Amino acid sequence: MGIHSDWVKAFKAEVPNAFTDELHTNIAAGFIDGQIQLMKSRYVVTWEQFVQYQFVLPLQRLLRTHGAGTVVLAFDDYAHVPRAKGMTQAKRAKRAEPMQFHERAQLPALIPDYWDRAILNRNFKTRVIQLVIARVPALLELRDTETLIIDYKGAPRAYGGSRAPEGELLEGFAGLGEADLKFFRYAEHFGSLLAVTTDSDYLPITLLRLEAREREGAPQPRVVIQRLRVGEANSETAKVRPGRAFEFVDTNALRAGLATVLSKCATPHAEDCFWMARLCALVALFGGTDFSRGMPQIGPKRVWDNLPLASRDIFHAFDTARGQLDEHAAQERVVSNLYAAVFAAHARGARGSSSVFRALQRSGKLSARTKSALPSAAYIDASVRNANWILLYWGGDVRAEDESFGYRAVGARVTYADA
Repeated sequence: MGIHSDWVKAFKAEVPNAFTDELHTNIAAGFIDGQIQLMKSRYVVTWEQFVQYQFVLPLQRLLRTHGAGTVVLAFDDYAHVPRAKGMTQAKRAKRAEPMQFHERAQLPALIPDYWDRAILNRNFKTRVIQLVIARVPALLELRDTETLIIDYKGAPRAYGGSRAPEGELLEGFAGLGEADLKFFRYAEHFGSLLAVTTDSDYLPITLLRLEAREREGAPQPRVVIQRLRVGEANSETAKVRPGRAFEFVDTNALRAGLATVLSKCATPHAEDCFWMARLCALVALFGGTDFSRGMPQIGPKRVWDNLPLASRDIFHAFDTARGQLDEHAAQERVVSNLYAAVFAAHARGARGSSSVFRALQRSGKLSARTKSALPSAAYIDASVRNANWILLYWGGDVRAEDESFGYRAVGARVTYADA
């Protein structure tokens, strides 16, 4: 799922020079999100085609076309994926009934025609990943100076050069869950990296971490993301079709441009090193992510249309000591003021969360359907806390998704605290 595509459209409109059709920087390493590559097109009908087209050729392109000396293929390690991800996975399962596949079953000789249903089954997906990992090192043509790293469960394994055919475990790389959390450490390690993915949360993760490194006084890696061109369908579950248009996002340039825009909106003199953290908080709150629902009736476009207000309020509602939102200020200023601005004719100048939503519910001109969709106080509180957890998660600080972050456990699952 990633983040709402309207966020990326807004970023591109504000900082168009960060989006290009060609790669304009040298890279030391390339990174491919293997989870995305599992979403094959209908033209791939055999396992041999699947491994070649979805994995070997994209890795070869990073080496030969883009000049990477090292290529990384990463998959999710489900043992470390947050339980809250189950909410997104449950939504996906509603679109199609997952195929039945036992954990001890082996892959069929031919790729199933009903791939969408098959790949929704985690046992089947695990078998497919195992197949890819077993075949790619032998099929990828590496020169003596080139390296393939496969990052799946536990420590990553490196192949190529003088290493044994079974590869070599890399020291200093702890096991992580989702591939989108794994990639930035390779940017830090190699200094420059091109990440190939359609998952849009790579953008906020990179913006957040580049800013964090600047605060720490650490060197800034160059990070470019190759993704579907803005305007193309960019859902993680979308099919990868021949002829789809891609573009390169220079995240360093994007970060600089967005920080300038946000700081000028808040105040001409606001110099601060938490602008990307504040922006990521807005992204997590409005539009929805894999771990949050977004605010009903107000998506990224409406936030961007009211950017001076949103920037000013998020500036004051962000606790720089914690690196998170102040929960009360976020509810009373950021959320309620945006609703008051978007529904100005109905809010009648009300200020503060309870006053704004009471005015909206009493409006005689606001439709019953819109009123029923407005968030409750409990919904807003949970969502603000969700956003704080997401900021930690995107930053690499993985903590339990408990009630302090607006989640609650229901058996083995996690859901929203107000649900």
